[in-house]
Amino acid sequence: LRDLLIKAKQLGHDSLVLVYQIKGNPSKLTFYDLEANEKLALLVSVNTTNERLHIIPKDLKIRSTVRELDVLAEVLGIEVTTEPQDSNYIRISYADYDDEKNFAILYFVNKKGEQIDFQINVKKIVEN
Repeated sequence: LRDLLIKAKQLGHDSLVLVYQIKGNPSKLTFYDLEANEKLALLVSVNTTNERLHIIPKDLKIRSTVRELDVLAEVLGIEVTTEPQDSNYIRISYADYDDEKNFAILYFVNKKGEQIDFQINVKKIVEN
């Protein structure tokens, strides 16, 4: 972890995310600041796609109805907006009431205004 934090700092980043996997699939995301303080840990599953995403990272914004995940904006360094967005944003919503596996879902809308197949399913927020 120490070496990764040093490298992140050298590259001008102010945070680090570790992606843990089970059988090649993401299973946990842990976010750290550069002082090695864990800011957030999420148990996840991911729906992936082989298509190009067409997302512009520097213009990305977050719209969220899930207060528990508002910290994502801080750890990712992404602006939160309450204004409707046409394109290039992450929409964070609670999972459907009948979805027993997931707590919330991160949907991605590309620069063309299309919701893409890639999504992050948050199963649980891990408490520190």
